[in-house]
Amino acid sequence: MKDEAWLFVYGTLQPGMSNYGVIQTWVREAEMGRIRGFLVDAGAGLYPALAMDKAGRPDIQAVFPAAAAARPDSKPVFPEASANGCIAESDSASGWWLRIGIGGLAETDRLEEYFGPEESNDYERIWTADLDVPSRQGWVYVWPTRRGCPPIGSSKWPPSPD
Repeated sequence: MKDEAWLFVYGTLQPGMSNYGVIQTWVREAEMGRIRGFLVDAGAGLYPALAMDKAGRPDIQAVFPAAAAARPDSKPVFPEASANGCIAESDSASGWWLRIGIGGLAETDRLEEYFGPEESNDYERIWTADLDVPSRQGWVYVWPTRRGCPPIGSSKWPPSPD
C-alpha cells in the first residue's frame, strides 16, 4: 500500500475549518478543486455532506464502492461531465484536494465513521476525479442519497453565492 493518498475535502476538514486539526499533521500538499455531487445541510448548519443524487435515488456505484476501493488505479466512479460536456455549478462541490499520509486517511475514516466497504458506514469513501483536472484523483466521503437533508444552495461550504 502506498504511504500517502489524495483526499478531497469539502466541509469541516478543509484548511481553516473546525476538523482540519484532525489531519493537519498528515497533510503534505493542498490544492483547490471541484468534483461531481452536491452539498446538503447534514448537521443543522454545522457541517455538510456530499450527496450523489438530488432525486434521492442511490448511485449504485456509490452504494457499493467495493470495486473502487479494490482498484484505486481504476477510472473514477463518477463521469467527469454530463452529456453536453459540462457539469453545472449546482452539480458540483468545491473544496480541497489534500495529499495526506496514509495515517491521515485512517484518522478521517474514524471521524467520518467509515468502517470499510459494504459495512454500516455513516459516509462511504469512494474514488473520484477532479472536474477541471481529471488526472487529479483520490478519495472522498459521500452519502449515496441526500437522506432527506436540504441542499445548501451553493457548491461551497460554508455556503456562499456561486
